[in-house]
Amino acid sequence: MLCLTICIKNILELKNGSRVILSFGLIVGAYLFLNEFGTLLEYYRVRMYAENTGLPKELAPKFNYFDAFNFLIKPFILTAKNDLQIIQSCENILLFFPLLMIVYIRIINKQFWSYCYLEFMLLSSCIIYSYVVFNYGTLTRYKFPFIVCYVVMNLIQLDIKSKTTKLKIT
Repeated sequence: MLCLTICIKNILELKNGSRVILSFGLIVGAYLFLNEFGTLLEYYRVRMYAENTGLPKELAPKFNYFDAFNFLIKPFILTAKNDLQIIQSCENILLFFPLLMIVYIRIINKQFWSYCYLEFMLLSSCIIYSYVVFNYGTLTRYKFPFIVCYVVMNLIQLDIKSKTTKLKIT
């Protein structure tokens, strides 16, 4: 995942003609990879659901790409079933706003596309883990390393840019 993120960062730094060719190659390669291993991933995802929940594998939920956002913000306050899930939902709300603020600052400073590889890293890791994990507690434990890496890398990029140019942070 990290190697793919570095490849995207390097592609974004290339000139326009090379960027288009390498981006097209990356998209085709990702499609072929997912097409080849998609059925194998689905097989193990359903088996993991059956093992973790004890329910028959026919009851495994269908995957949706919006589940990547669920990785960041679930469990919701209204769907929490116990006190720990309420605490987790409050944590998620408190973590979600700084992430939005970082993206907002980068949009104001017109740096969004320059560092979109960081969003790719966060969203792709969210998609992968939301694909195979069905337990809210496990999702909460898995999400923190990705969020910490994302925030630290963004703050480093903002700090580097603020030393070279004047940034609007407010």
